[in-house]
Amino acid sequence: MREVDLLESAGSVSSPANLILTAIFEKAAPAWMQDADKLIRSPDELPSDLLSAGDALGVDANEVFEQLVISWGKVDTARRELVGAAGEAALVALLTERTEGRVDHVSTRSDGFGYDIAFFHDAGRAHLEVKSTTRTGRFTAYLSRHECSVMLRDAQWVLVAVRLTASLDIAGVGSVPRDWIAANVPSDSGPFGSWASCKLEVPPEIIQDQVLQLGREAASSLPPWRIAR
Repeated sequence: MREVDLLESAGSVSSPANLILTAIFEKAAPAWMQDADKLIRSPDELPSDLLSAGDALGVDANEVFEQLVISWGKVDTARRELVGAAGEAALVALLTERTEGRVDHVSTRSDGFGYDIAFFHDAGRAHLEVKSTTRTGRFTAYLSRHECSVMLRDAQWVLVAVRLTASLDIAGVGSVPRDWIAANVPSDSGPFGSWASCKLEVPPEIIQDQVLQLGREAASSLPPWRIAR
């Protein structure tokens, strides 16, 4: 109980059932938890063992599902922040080490640029919006409205996909075509509401192996996105 923080939860305003479900989802972390947003989209899709656990705790499927959504959001946000920061730092280090270009990690100063890294090479430059993952079978990118707006007006903007190992070292680098992004972001349905951020599930075949906006020499210095077989 101490290993899953149940003893430290004494005095919490949450019910004992919710504390146990939280421990299952966030501490025991079953393997399917990282894909819970895709695998379980309603109480009807809960695995039978979770429904049994709910019965034993005296809560119905709706309450189990609500706790799952809350816990998945917490786990996913924390993981994305960790992996995102590691991906940016690793790409900055790799570009600095392997290329002659000048690298400016602009997101360390402000998130107002709409991209994370400015890369200068010869007379050109590239503006890199970096999205990172440790997964090999799924690439999910969260794009803000501001990042999308910058993409639409900045020809140098590119969405860079960085795949990291479990130890957060770079294993592959690719890019997502901007026309695919533009075709898949939401549209506002009226003047009184607008989207602020969106989740893009990028199919594997869409991601290109290199970031040609870096220039051919710099692009070829980075490991390709696809894993050699």
